[in-house]
Amino acid sequence: MARGLLALLALLPLSPGCAPLNRSAPLAARNTHPVQLTAFEPAPRAARVTPEGEARASVRHQITSLWKQPGSDRDAVALDGEVYRLELGGRVGLGHGLDLDVTVPLLHASGGFLDGAIETWHRTFGLPQSSRTRFPEDRYAVRAVRQQPDGSRRTAYELEQNGVHVGDIPITLTWVPIEDTASTGFSAGLRGGVELPTGREDDGFGNGALDAGLGLITSYVFSTWALHAWASHSWVPTAKSARRTGSHYPGVTSAGFAGEAALLEELSAIVQLGYESALLEDLSADGAERDPVAIWVGGRWRPSDHLAFELGVGEDLVADIGPDVIFHFGLDLFF
Repeated sequence: MARGLLALLALLPLSPGCAPLNRSAPLAARNTHPVQLTAFEPAPRAARVTPEGEARASVRHQITSLWKQPGSDRDAVALDGEVYRLELGGRVGLGHGLDLDVTVPLLHASGGFLDGAIETWHRTFGLPQSSRTRFPEDRYAVRAVRQQPDGSRRTAYELEQNGVHVGDIPITLTWVPIEDTASTGFSAGLRGGVELPTGREDDGFGNGALDAGLGLITSYVFSTWALHAWASHSWVPTAKSARRTGSHYPGVTSAGFAGEAALLEELSAIVQLGYESALLEDLSADGAERDPVAIWVGGRWRPSDHLAFELGVGEDLVADIGPDVIFHFGLDLFF
């Protein structure tokens, strides 16, 4: 599936309807595994800064279907439910190749309603069901437990069901010293930031401490198509519930790349891959030590210079770690 999608993307610029890209960028989408969401991880972006005196407001919404059933290991991870994440963001140009991002995430978790639709999706495209059809639809269980030396089990992580909760708030400073101001060319920059501990740790929406991270972003625009790549590492304090079980968060290293191709003057297609290291890697539960990798397929519509919409679907490429499917919607307003 991934090879076919990448081959399709490579052919898109040959379409006679192609037009030069405007504001090319990867999908601003990330892995929404509930534990991973408690760590600072800058969203993918182009290596292009907002000019001094200009600003951008954004709204992003991600609907995530979680699926992983605990096995027979000493430790266990259960993911069965849905997470809804609404991000309200702002970016302002500071001049001298710098801009500043602030994002406020709002989250809601429940049993949801998508199980039947996703099972149909998997059947249609020949994707594995991973035992989904053996369990009742729209249940809820999101927790990780670790067996202690005395044989008892303690909860290392659990996500509160229902209600709307504020997550940890990331603040990111980006510096792009190499930027091609023309419509094509190579750009590269650095970014760093912190994540404020505003999410309730006891309910699973934060880790209760200040995170910090550093990263690199690059872009190359070839008129009707573009490539973007990024990498970062975040230092993530271990949440209290995980510490009580003897677990330790190793931090998060993430990387990815994206290709975008113009279809029409206002419309483009995007395919991207994202990788990140797992926070729960020291649990013996099957799959907990595996690092998530996801493929995203989507597009962007820019009806004007001041407005852009993006849409994408993310599928996990590493089995039995969750999340299963992520639906991503975004809106940007440029001022």
